[in-house]
Amino acid sequence: LQTNYKTKNLKQKLIFLYEKRLYKSLLKQTKVHQIAISKDCFNFVLKDLKSPRNKVTLLPNCIDLNLFKGPNKSISNRTEIKLIAVGRFDENKDQRFLINVLRKLNTNFKLILLGQGVLLENVQNYVVENDLQKQVIFKGMVDNPQNELKSADIFVHAAKKEAFGIALIEAMASGLPVISTNGGGNKDIIIENENGFMLESRNPELFANKIIELINSKEDYERISKNCIAFAFKYDIKNYVSKLLKLYI
Repeated sequence: LQTNYKTKNLKQKLIFLYEKRLYKSLLKQTKVHQIAISKDCFNFVLKDLKSPRNKVTLLPNCIDLNLFKGPNKSISNRTEIKLIAVGRFDENKDQRFLINVLRKLNTNFKLILLGQGVLLENVQNYVVENDLQKQVIFKGMVDNPQNELKSADIFVHAAKKEAFGIALIEAMASGLPVISTNGGGNKDIIIENENGFMLESRNPELFANKIIELINSKEDYERISKNCIAFAFKYDIKNYVSKLLKLYI
């Protein structure tokens, strides 16, 4: 398994070098214009790819707000708290970190995991090793993730590197406060104590404490849920399309 990880990392590095060369060659063409989906990507394009400033536009990704929009949520009188995470099972998304967070919480917490990937079985085994089968629910790929989001209470995210984080916007549109580690691109999305929380340290105990702190304050939870829906509005596909069309016209 360790050999597979090393091989995969080597492939990713080679692909990155190839893509970097490809982008630089494309930039020599006069009609090429780049779209960066986050400030982190924008800075990378300018500094690492040496792209001319007039050939790059910052335009974050979008969602269908009507599909994901849910009512303001409340945490009152809840005997069970549902945490939810969405993403492929790989080293970067690091679902094992979320399992370690769950270990710091009591049995009233459930963790719902959506997605597939090469490390799915590895994570499933880790859940068994920690005797958390009753608290971790593997949903796999679902046709309507918005339904899963709307039925949960908090969106948790542990990616080590994130170009943007569209799943976070979808969760916010569903009224879910977000608690996340710093993946780079998702820094554009989370406004501390307004629509969620971002932890710089990859410390499961600190992450768990933030979850407990949030659910122990009904007022803060409801305020943040309301802010999340309002924040997600500016990422609606209608706003995105109008800005995108201006680049092509």
